[in-house]
Amino acid sequence: MDRKTVIKILKRNTGYDALIHDNPNDAEQIAEIVELLADTYCQTGQYISFGGKKIPATDVRERIMTIGIEHMRYVLQCLKRNTGMIKNIRGYLLSCLYNAPVTIHSYYRSQVQYDLAKDG
Repeated sequence: MDRKTVIKILKRNTGYDALIHDNPNDAEQIAEIVELLADTYCQTGQYISFGGKKIPATDVRERIMTIGIEHMRYVLQCLKRNTGMIKNIRGYLLSCLYNAPVTIHSYYRSQVQYDLAKDG
């Protein structure tokens, strides 16, 4: 697929317009994330490296296409909560986005458990 088609698909998959509407202050960051996802998807080569790992490019592309609006909201929320210095923002974002589909439910469950314990 060419890059323009990938961006169009990513915007649809991630609920780009709704995200921008709901988070106008984060519009630039949301646009950057979609561009980063498109760049990563369009990379050539057998492997894509981030987070200290070399992952087969086909696996990365497949996972990128599963990223939806709830994953984007999750990543944006995590970014806002992070207070540490991020030295490699590209690698950090890619790791967050790549892992979002397999960590989102555990994250929110942990938040609920924390809130219940705190209020209980």
